[in-house]
Amino acid sequence: MSLRGFRLQRESRAADRRPADCGTTDPMSDAPKSALELVMERLRKKDAEAGVSETPLTDPQRAAIAEARSVYEARVAERRIMHQSAMLSVMDPEERQRLEDALRRDLERFESDRESKVRRIRESA
Repeated sequence: MSLRGFRLQRESRAADRRPADCGTTDPMSDAPKSALELVMERLRKKDAEAGVSETPLTDPQRAAIAEARSVYEARVAERRIMHQSAMLSVMDPEERQRLEDALRRDLERFESDRESKVRRIRESA
């Protein structure tokens, strides 16, 4: 048997082993799913069982969320700059710790404000 004949024979055997739905519009249907895909699938099923429906965001909602996140980032940057300048002038360890704690509280508050604003925007449908 020639090399060409061997290749043709091997290809025909491979074609016989292919799944029946091979060549459908979803070629990845038989591929193993990643852990993320499996988790997302489970969460969708849970939401469906709980009666939670997924509604896509409108363009104005997306813009409002982007604005809220932009404002958050600006507030964080401003607060970090103020914190750095304050830290340069303080040498007392207790005072430095107090400034660090204040920064942490402010950043947590900014994040909380951002998340609540984004939640309100998402819920206003």
